[in-house]
Amino acid sequence: MFKDIVEKNKSEVIKNGRIKDLIKALDNEEELKKLLFCEKELNHIEHPGKKRVECVKNKEAKYAEEDEERIIKCLFYKNKENTIKHCENCEYKNIHNLEGKYFISDYQVPSYYESKGIGRIDLVISDGILEYATEIKAYKKEKAKTNEESILRMIAEILTYTYGFPKDKYKPAIAFFENTPQEIEWITRDELLNELITKANISVFLFKEVENKTHERFIIEKLK
Repeated sequence: MFKDIVEKNKSEVIKNGRIKDLIKALDNEEELKKLLFCEKELNHIEHPGKKRVECVKNKEAKYAEEDEERIIKCLFYKNKENTIKHCENCEYKNIHNLEGKYFISDYQVPSYYESKGIGRIDLVISDGILEYATEIKAYKKEKAKTNEESILRMIAEILTYTYGFPKDKYKPAIAFFENTPQEIEWITRDELLNELITKANISVFLFKEVENKTHERFIIEKLK
């Protein structure tokens, strides 16, 4: 699949070639489908058999220190649309809280098409009106290994996972945290990547940490 091959070669020439391929494919739905899925056999299931794994709501939950799945669940349960009571007995209750107008309305949403290698939509960010289907990269602290996947990879993933949905259901988006490789790439992005983001109508969000002495809190800032 396209999302899996975009980082197999780190050459700038190869990367730019793949960005150009994706930009070109955006002009034609069939060409885009062919590029994203590499002509894999696809199935659409109205009611996927595999449901997301709900948070277990207690401190016995076993997670890596900065595990992406835990971060996603915390971001969902700890926002103004969801009760904090869900988190009262969890050892992570004081981290990954959200402030501001944006909140997480859903997480681990099944993709429209189901096939080997097709993941789920990490998060749905909402302002109460629009719903942004979002690919997010978790941040790591201290000695943990940082996720270094590129913005191109993130775009390829969210275009893959949202392909097939009605155009007005979700706006495709990517999100990352402050002081991560993804934020650095965003700040230093070139015109070609800008062209892709604009043509694919990708929204970009940054999770910014808000200073708080007792709780780790974030605000979601829309960059584009």
